[in-house]
Amino acid sequence: MKAINFDVMEKMPIHKAILKLSIPALITTIISLIYNLTDTFFIGLLDDPVQLGAISLAFPVFMIFLHMVLQPR
Repeated sequence: MKAINFDVMEKMPIHKAILKLSIPALITTIISLIYNLTDTFFIGLLDDPVQLGAISLAFPVFMIFLHMVLQPR
């Protein structure tokens, strides 16, 4: 995987390389945003501010764990 990324950075034009490497990150971010908005909406229907606060506190922890799991080694 790293060899492919280096090959992209060395041989492709800059704008194409940036698009090729940034599109998966953009798609992942959009999917995560939709998931969190949906989760917040349905928890907000419960009319309990404690549960809504819990999801607001859990989101950064979830993102840290997700980053640790998906980080290339």
